Amino acid sequence: MGCDKAYIRVGQSTMLDRIRRAAHQAGLAVRVLVHDMVPGCGPLGGILTGLSQTQAERVLFLACDMPLVTSPLLAWLARQPSERGIFVVNQDRPGFPLVLPRAAVGTVQTQLEKGRFALHLLARKMRAKTVTVPPQWQCQLANINTRGDLRRLLLVKEKFVK
Repeated sequence: MGCDKAYIRVGQSTMLDRIRRAAHQAGLAVRVLVHDMVPGCGPLGGILTGLSQTQAERVLFLACDMPLVTSPLLAWLARQPSERGIFVVNQDRPGFPLVLPRAAVGTVQTQLEKGRFALHLLARKMRAKTVTVPPQWQCQLANINTRGDLRRLLLVKEKFVK
């Protein structure tokens, strides 16, 4: 999009602020990762960074370019049981948001070393649980990757964005 998506405004807040607020409202501790330990590897670089630096047993990972995610969805996901991780299925593939155990750090490192950067490949390697969010929450998984995505979101903002 030609700029850092985290700071794009959607309604009154940036995309990052919206995600951070939803996580806080769900009762989750929030840490924003700015620099990946292994840059240029897509989300796996951030996931490796988060797992390497946490003391928590499980970490919920969010993407700032999903500005419609709400605290009820995050609380629901955080309550899902799984020792191998949980990936939300979005557009027929496991992806964000996702929950991983801290012990997954070695698997993430191996995937990076093998050049397997895709989240669905990590989910498969970990034999992670995949979940489909309830129908009323499906719209929250909208991912803003292009200016067209942002325009479409802003067209319907009165229904979803405050």
